[in-house]
Formats: sequence, C-alpha cells, structure tokens
Amino acid sequence: MDRIASALGQQIQDNFERVLKEEDVELKREGLDFFAAEFCALVQEHIFCGEQVLYPRSHGQCFGEWKISWFWAGQSPEDSSHELIESVAGLWMEWEKPILFGKQLMIQSFEFRDLSGRRILGAVPDPESRQWYLLLEGGRKVRMGEEIPYVREKAGFYDFGEVTATAVDTVINSPVYAYGEWFEPQELFEEWQKVFLYLAAVSDRVWTPETITPVYEKFLDFVRTYICQAQEAPAFLEKELFMKCLIKNIENFRKFLKGGEEPVISKELLLLLQSRHVYIPYL
Repeated sequence: MDRIASALGQQIQDNFERVLKEEDVELKREGLDFFAAEFCALVQEHIFCGEQVLYPRSHGQCFGEWKISWFWAGQSPEDSSHELIESVAGLWMEWEKPILFGKQLMIQSFEFRDLSGRRILGAVPDPESRQWYLLLEGGRKVRMGEEIPYVREKAGFYDFGEVTATAVDTVINSPVYAYGEWFEPQELFEEWQKVFLYLAAVSDRVWTPETITPVYEKFLDFVRTYICQAQEAPAFLEKELFMKCLIKNIENFRKFLKGGEEPVISKELLLLLQSRHVYIPYL
C-alpha cells in the first residue's frame, strides 16, 4: 500500500509540474503490478485528462497496522472538497468494515461474494458461545448478530462431532505436515492454494514430484511474503509423498474442468473461483 501510494503521489506531482510547463502527461508503470498501474492511470486521467486540469489533492489515515490513502481532484489547494471525501470515506468504512486478514485487507462486499450461490442449510448454535450462525453450503458459517458476520469461517468437527468433506480437504492440502509451516489465517491460505491448483490444472504440463516441487515452493514464498503469517510447526511427512498428493489434487481439478470430478469439491471450487479470479494474475 505504501509503495503504491508513494508511486502514485510522485507521478501526480511530476505530471502536475509537466502540465504547468505545458508538457505531455506521462503514465509510468515501472515497479507496479497490473492492478496498481491501472489504478494509478485511472486517478491521473481524472485529474489531468478532462476538459480542465484539476488540482491534485490527497490525504491518508492510519488504522494501526493498515492505512487508507485518498486521492482526488479539487478546484484549488484550499477548496472544501476534502469534506466530501471524508464523508464518503466514513460511509465506506461504516458499510465495508475493512479488516486486516493475514496480510490482506478484506472488505465486507468482497467477503459476501463468497456466499453467492450457496444454499442456506440451516441455523446452528455455536457449541461454546451458544450464539446462532447460518450454515451454508461448503460449511461456511455466517454469525448472526455480529458486526462482522463472515470471515470465511468454516464448520468442522468441533461443531458437529464428525469429520466433514471440507475438513478432509483442508487436511489433505495443508503443507504443514511436510514443510513445518502453518499459514494463518488458514481459510485465506486455502483459497490461494486452490487458485494455485487451478492454474496448475489448466496448464498442459505433466506434473511430477520433481517438476511441481520448485513451483510449489515459490508459491509458498509468495504466500509467506504477501498473504499470510507463517508459524513453525513440526514436520513429519516426506515432501515427495506430499507432492504426490498435490499432483493427485491437480488431476482431480482437471477432471472437474471436464465435468467428471467429485460433486462436493467441484461445486466448492466453482463457487470460490467466481469471486477469487482476481487472485490469478498474482500467481
């Protein structure tokens, strides 16, 4: 976030000086990923490419471990446009309730897209708090009466006293047993790993333990750096055996793409990719 805000702020300043000198605006993409570059271009097009050049304004607000930066255009450096921006930002904060989830900032509208297309299976009391939650397909738990009702929480053995299909899927796909690292939040790691498996499945490569291992370890490095917190844990499984299980999952994903895979996991993947396709460019 700091890198994007700094790059955008510098570009705006440089281009504003170019405009004052009656020079052409330059939109730079160096050091930015696709989405950050598109965002920078969009903001600057609004400021510099309209019928009249507007005065660039910005503001930042820190919320502990994360912060929000606003960029907009006013008529002058001292107009009252900041009042409207602060009002809109306050409404956005109240509606979206942003939270830091691992190393990602999550908002409610993005979270709730995960629930689209999932049937409500029933209302269930939490075994410990006795508060009720809605149980949706895929074992998703939506807590009733909570300010933030959904953070990808899943029902499992603790809720029903028996193993669920999603719980088995979680255990089989967890690298903690082979690599000795537990990624938190686990729910977020699972999503990224499923997108990784999807990309491995749509490739035309014939995966073996030797070829998949360096690719998967680069994926873990990416997750460790940008997505999740990692904690050490004892490893007791050979990596080659874990990779064979991983390859089996990739093959199952390929069957899913052909319409011939186990229905529970197939639907879970389909619903996930409806909203998580935005992750794909980063992998």
